[in-house]
Amino acid sequence: MKSFLSTPPFSASRTALTLLSSAAIVASFAFAAPLPTYAEGADWPQVGGATRDFRPVAPTLSKQWPDSGPKLLWSRDLGSGYSGIAVVGDRLFTAYREGEEEVLIAARIADGTTLWQRRVPAPFAEYHDMQHGTGPNVTPLVVDGRVFFAGIYGDLTAVDGESGAELWKRELIREMGGTELNRGYSTSPLAVGDWLITTIGGAGQGIAAFDRKTGDIVWKSEDFDNGFSSPILIEVDGQRQLVLLGRDGVLGLEPETGRRLWSHPHPTSFGLNISVPVWSPEDHLLFVSAAYNGGSRVLRLSQSGGQTKIEELWAHKQMRIHIGNAIRVGDVVWGANGDFGAVPFTGVHVKTGEVVYRTRDVARTFQVYADGKLILLDEDGVLVLATPTATGLEIHAKHSLFDSKTWTPPTLVGRTLYARDQKRLVALELP
Repeated sequence: MKSFLSTPPFSASRTALTLLSSAAIVASFAFAAPLPTYAEGADWPQVGGATRDFRPVAPTLSKQWPDSGPKLLWSRDLGSGYSGIAVVGDRLFTAYREGEEEVLIAARIADGTTLWQRRVPAPFAEYHDMQHGTGPNVTPLVVDGRVFFAGIYGDLTAVDGESGAELWKRELIREMGGTELNRGYSTSPLAVGDWLITTIGGAGQGIAAFDRKTGDIVWKSEDFDNGFSSPILIEVDGQRQLVLLGRDGVLGLEPETGRRLWSHPHPTSFGLNISVPVWSPEDHLLFVSAAYNGGSRVLRLSQSGGQTKIEELWAHKQMRIHIGNAIRVGDVVWGANGDFGAVPFTGVHVKTGEVVYRTRDVARTFQVYADGKLILLDEDGVLVLATPTATGLEIHAKHSLFDSKTWTPPTLVGRTLYARDQKRLVALELP
């Protein structure tokens, strides 16, 4: 497997720049347009919500649930898969597997009724090992009336959000020679300006930017194989940076060109860096974590004159986030700690690495933070409401929601929580 850490900084920038003529480079500064905007607290257009950090704007939420749990608004059958639920306007979008097909759907948020569906043949290849789940794994991205999605083969597709009609498609693995993943392609794309950024994998195309309207490549950069995490966009002292947790480390890129700005090692036993990094703009701290002997570390980033300085505050293996997500609240980062077996929910002080709390009261969890509370959905299908503090976790309520493996983070829009397992998709009203 190719590792981006074996490539000197900036070496792949030649690949990126050859795709940009001088005129295109000048034009690329139009790229500095702001990220797509969504109705505050009313949309969840991508993995992690509008700000990609699982921290939506929400109204006041009660600390108490009825004995029967939050009110069930509706429930519908759904096939297997781990694709998250995107919500924009009066529609939700997600994907699942049915037989040898992957199905992308749009449904009404009012009752879950399918408005359109797009079925694509996706029989497993010889290299696929889906013993832990069939996929698809990618969460749809919805922006400017279009839906962008990739199944286990990495076929990046743009469809019309109103009708489901295909607008363009790029086969990242089969057409472009991207690296195969035995668990299926897993990177959820990121919209930046008029571009769509995601991984391809391979020499000179570890990561790439596509024109959202046409699917044409704007730039591609870096020599590394596909991993399982998804990129985020941050700002370091006025400079926008694209951050990706790759197979054996984390790196920052110039989003206009794909030029490498910095990198830092974060190796695991099998190259399985899965979780999305957590960025804290108020103190420029970047938290990354992985299981399989990866552990966690925090980097402080600063930049001047285009040069990024990295200071590692701490690194240890007492916090190992596997497939879930981490959320920072105050000075504590919360997440499920471990890969297989017991996975205690853990809080770590972001500036010192001190473990401030552990509990086995919840299993491996996926979480959303809103109105000062964590809404946790564990892998056994149990929904948990809790308040995190500087020293612990106050659990207020629990509700058994699903009876099959639940490895998809919930989506919160206002007080409506959307969640899924391998059989059902539900909408709940939080009191």
